[in-house]
Amino acid sequence: MNVINIIFRIICVITMALCSNPLLGQDNILLTLESGELFLVNTRSCTKELVGNTDSVMLDIAINPMNQRMYGVSSSSQLFEIDVNDASIDLIGPVDIPFNGLAFSDEGILYGMTQFSNRLYRISTVTGNVTLLGDIGVSVSSAGDLNLYKDKMYLSGNSDLLVEVNLQNLQKSVIIGSTGIQQVWGTTSAGCDSKFYLGALTNLYQVDDSDFLSPVLLCPDVVPSPIYGATSLVEDISEVDLGPDRLLCGDDDEIQLNAFTTNATYEWQDGFDGPSITVTEPGQYYVTVTGGCGVSSDTVIVNREKPVDVAIKEFDVLCKGETLLLTAQPSGDFDSLLWSTGSSDRTIEVTEAGSYSVAVSGPCSVIRDSVNVTFKTLTDVSIEGSDVLCAGDSNHLTARISSDFDTLRWSNGSLDRTIEITEAGKYWVELINQCGASSDTLEVILKEPTDVSIEAPDVLCEGASVVLTARPSADFELLLWSTGSNDPSVLVSEAGLYSVELTSQCGVTTDSVDILLNESLEVFVEQSAVLCVGESIFLTGGAARYFDSLLWSTGSREQAIEVTEAGQYWLEIGENGCFERASILVESEVCPPVLELPNVFTPNGDTFNNTFTPFTVEHVKSMSTILFDRTGQKIFQTSDQHINWDGKLENGQEASEGIYFWLIDYSDFLDKGYKIRGRVTLIR
Repeated sequence: MNVINIIFRIICVITMALCSNPLLGQDNILLTLESGELFLVNTRSCTKELVGNTDSVMLDIAINPMNQRMYGVSSSSQLFEIDVNDASIDLIGPVDIPFNGLAFSDEGILYGMTQFSNRLYRISTVTGNVTLLGDIGVSVSSAGDLNLYKDKMYLSGNSDLLVEVNLQNLQKSVIIGSTGIQQVWGTTSAGCDSKFYLGALTNLYQVDDSDFLSPVLLCPDVVPSPIYGATSLVEDISEVDLGPDRLLCGDDDEIQLNAFTTNATYEWQDGFDGPSITVTEPGQYYVTVTGGCGVSSDTVIVNREKPVDVAIKEFDVLCKGETLLLTAQPSGDFDSLLWSTGSSDRTIEVTEAGSYSVAVSGPCSVIRDSVNVTFKTLTDVSIEGSDVLCAGDSNHLTARISSDFDTLRWSNGSLDRTIEITEAGKYWVELINQCGASSDTLEVILKEPTDVSIEAPDVLCEGASVVLTARPSADFELLLWSTGSNDPSVLVSEAGLYSVELTSQCGVTTDSVDILLNESLEVFVEQSAVLCVGESIFLTGGAARYFDSLLWSTGSREQAIEVTEAGQYWLEIGENGCFERASILVESEVCPPVLELPNVFTPNGDTFNNTFTPFTVEHVKSMSTILFDRTGQKIFQTSDQHINWDGKLENGQEASEGIYFWLIDYSDFLDKGYKIRGRVTLIR
């Protein structure tokens, strides 16, 4: 690591600032070489600076735009994180695939192109695990490098071809054409206007995006050994935003104004050149931010809050039923006012005793005042006791009184504060004082214990779980399963007897269910099969015992299905709501054609061997047969693979006994042609 980078890192640690790396500025690109060296190249001056040696040959490198971390894949198929300051490496893990093209998307997704195929993968920068995305659909000999340029992905080949990769539909990727440059193993883009660069051998080329196929040699022999990979990270400033105008809350308050962006310089209204300032006084504050690609500025006004106070106007004491007005009187400007009643008016009407408060909100604080309102009111009364009477029990009802009273009377004539009841019904109590009469009523209902039932499936599928749900008939206090759970539903994965206990006001009830295990069906199909191209085969399967349903991945519900295409097929069998699957892999191959013909036939009408027909015709796509007599005269011709010559001439007359010669042209399912000759003896 050079001295400048060491000093830069120390400053970042001391200030705890979000420093970006100066190596990744505008017009700078990083090149990894066949020698393992990592160079920083300036595309304007064609100057280079050795960053370090990765101690492992990197076939390509890429920088994540989300966190500015650089990654590389080595010739030994391992993924590393590379320090852009000194080229030191940390192993992430093996990728097990020979990648030689890497590129990040704007969202931080790492893509990789394989070295000896046209397959595109997604690579985890945490574990190195890879996910196949598919084949790009065009043939490029030994991929060179990937590059995301102006929202499009480009791939260079070992040849001089350049491909635009369609990430939404890989099969729609297209070959743009020939750049005329061989062994383009590094591509990247850099600069404020995001130029496209190609690295081939030790040279650096620039490409005009209006004509990708006419690169210009920009920096000849810019590095000492062949370029294996290239990357860059353009760090442009976005429009600076200090936020809305702000408010200082009190004399000791302070505000942080932050204009930080990467690779930029700052100039505040007072000449300060840091990314942020601390404000303790009101005023107008502004900053100008200069980056590699432009200048941006913003202004914000800071004010200080004016204090506000509030008081509630005095009031008189009244009897209940009359109205009392409470008025809040703020001392200055405020944003909002809210009473404890929910009202936002300055004056509220109060008809009940109690504590009332008002909160007045300013820009920075909330000021409160409260008052305790006491009425000369009716004496409040309420009935305390359960409104549920369990069958066979008795309840006690008690009159709870808020203050002094003159007389008390229950609906049953009792003058006591507490009465005992044994029947359901409506009970009331009345109190009288100098402000009038008050009363309360309680309706008591008769209640039985709450019933409970368990809702559950009949069977438990092997290896699965089922939900048992308790269904109470009414309200309850406590629910307890035999598993120890208090939830209305429990998930169980074992067969057996399960019970639930329900406690309500009037007793305890229970229910139970016996969950039976539905054992494995042991579904089977053949493990694999081979399908000759152009033909079909039958797949069969079943289970070890009786089952309710059968479904193939094709949608068929027959026990045997005919398939004409290779692929993965599965069979799903069900019983009692339990389903199991088994799979079979059908692979396809081009089978060699087989053609066997007789050397004699007897068209004498005895239903046996009456036509000249092949014994065997297998894996034949097309076939043409011509028969000749001994003079070379053509007597019969057909494209029927079964020939079916009945011993008659083209004019319908029967051919005489003797030897006839045949010529057959046929092809297999790869359209490979074959030609065979032979003879057959006709005997009547």
